[in-house]
Formats: sequence, structure tokens, C-alpha cells
Amino acid sequence: MNRGTTLLPMAQKRITDALTYSPRMALKRARRVGNDCSLHRCRNLHLKPQPIQFLLLAAWTAAYCSYHALTLFMAAAPKRRKTYLPAMATWAAIAAACGIPVIILHPRPVARILIPVTIFCAIATFEAWRKRRRSLPSHLASVLASSCTYPLSVWVVAEDYSPLKLWCAAAAIAAYMLGATLYVRSLIRGAGDTRMFAVCIAWHLAKH
Repeated sequence: MNRGTTLLPMAQKRITDALTYSPRMALKRARRVGNDCSLHRCRNLHLKPQPIQFLLLAAWTAAYCSYHALTLFMAAAPKRRKTYLPAMATWAAIAAACGIPVIILHPRPVARILIPVTIFCAIATFEAWRKRRRSLPSHLASVLASSCTYPLSVWVVAEDYSPLKLWCAAAAIAAYMLGATLYVRSLIRGAGDTRMFAVCIAWHLAKH
């Protein structure tokens, strides 16, 4: 068989591939490769804690302690409010020292949870200002704000991870903690309240 006759179909195939491989197809292939790489990075996390996650944990814990001192400051008599200022300032300084590096290194993940966290914290703070820091809306807002930290704890190590999956996981965590909050309230402040007990039982049955 003539060598030229053998090479001719190969040359035609290459020309056909070059003509049909449009920039649009190249863009699709690049996106597919990028998604595969992102999925590979997410799968390679192996749930190993990273240093940035410990920094986030310290910042959130200190922020909560500072907020708790603030609620005590609001609920205290004017003469006793000064006693809570050192604790509030100390915890706020620790929260800032640990939280600012997280914000600088990962501004996008922080921006994703900024709006819901701000709304929930504003509700809890408003309840504390009305001297109702132990009210049900205050507890529920605190639980919802805390649940937003789960997506953030993943995004600081894998920003491309699916937002839908993380927000669904955060909703599941919030649902469990809300049920626990209602149950504890039915045993202490809501003891004897049949409506609270019924809501608590219905909530847990709905979850299961």
C-alpha cells in the first residue's frame, strides 16, 4: 500500500478536527477541566483541619464571648455596667486579632455569609437591648447565626465547594439545634407549657 495513500485519511481527520474544534468547544473543555480540578481539590480535603480553621474557631468563640458580655452589659443596672466592660473589650480584641487575618486571606467566603449573619445578630442584639436576651427569638437568631459558620469553615479551605450543598448542611444543623433549643426551653423556662412541649415533639418528629 502506498504510504501517501495511508497518510491521506489521517491528514483529512486532523483538518476536520481543527475545523470543528471551535473556540466555544475549547471554552467548554476548559470549564470541564476546571470543575474536575475543583472537585479533585475538594475530595482531597480528607476532612483534615487546617490552621485557618482553628483561627476561625478562635475568632468566632471570642466574638460570641464578647457578645455575651454585651448582653450582660445591656441587662445590668447602670451602676454595674462598668464591671462588664473589661470582659467585653478583651474578647472583642481577641476576636479582631483572630478574625481580621481570616477576612484578609478569604474575603469572598466571609462576604457570602455577611448578610445572614448580620441580620441574625441584629435580631439577637435588639432582643438584648429590650432586656429580653433569654427570649425565644434571641435564642433562635443566635442558633441561625452560628449555623452560618459551617459553610464558612469549608470555604476558607475550598472556596469552590458547592454553595448549595453547604447551605443545605447548614440548614440541617440549624434544624437540629433549633429543636434542641425548643426542647431545653420546654424543660426550664417553658416548663408546664403544653404548647411549647407539643411544638418540641412535633419538630423532632418532623426531623425524623
